[in-house]
Amino acid sequence: YVSVIKFDANAHKVTEWMDITETGNLSDVKDEVNEIKLGSGTNIQGGLLLARNRLMMEDVAGAGAKYVVLLSDGAPYDVSDVNTGTSEVEYIGGYKTSGDVAASRAEAVAGQIRSSGVTIYSVGYGFSDDVLENISGSEERTFSGNDSEAIRAAFADIAESASEGMSGAGTSVSDPMGQSN
Repeated sequence: YVSVIKFDANAHKVTEWMDITETGNLSDVKDEVNEIKLGSGTNIQGGLLLARNRLMMEDVAGAGAKYVVLLSDGAPYDVSDVNTGTSEVEYIGGYKTSGDVAASRAEAVAGQIRSSGVTIYSVGYGFSDDVLENISGSEERTFSGNDSEAIRAAFADIAESASEGMSGAGTSVSDPMGQSN
């Protein structure tokens, strides 16, 4: 399942949860992403709050593995006009503040998301920043690039990593009690 959220000064749901294995849904998601227009501001906190809330929806309650992929073209300078206890799943407004405050609030929400078992990937388009790594919680899940080819490569790496996580590839199970003499 995929749900797309757009954030500028405010955060908006772009798509409902869509099962991209169903015919036409992946194409529909791509079309919606291609329709996203550049806005003013960078409210990463609002985007992450919507992501967190949408991940708690009944539609995806039974999903075994959950991921957030954050793509931003700049460091956060906007924060949400609601407290972090909100359960809003459609829209969260925001306002300008200092970069340090915005980064701190975005990192706090990312920490909540990660502590619930969700994996976060961060991708910076045209910038790289410690905030991205703090949001993803890992250098290995943080990417940046200055052109569309670098961003495509980052998303390919993310897709491969997420697929491995869902299939259990690269993991092993050991049963030391399994052998008896």
